[in-house]
Amino acid sequence: MADSENSRLQDLPSSKVVARSQRADSEQEEVRQSAVNALHKYSILAMHAIASEESPAQTRLRMLRYLTDGEYTIDRKSNNV
Repeated sequence: MADSENSRLQDLPSSKVVARSQRADSEQEEVRQSAVNALHKYSILAMHAIASEESPAQTRLRMLRYLTDGEYTIDRKSNNV
């Protein structure tokens, strides 16, 4: 998948590649800032937990993962018994 992304980026003019890179950086920075805010204030963490339908502990771990390794995928496991 990375090869197809690289080939698409090579086809774009350099100014568009820079703009796309800056947009991705800015989106990543927004996610990290949101994670910091949620970890700093419990009420925000609770809102994220309710919206994600997970426990506050799971939400806290997800936010810490956003800050440490940049993983932004949601790994939801079914809790239905």
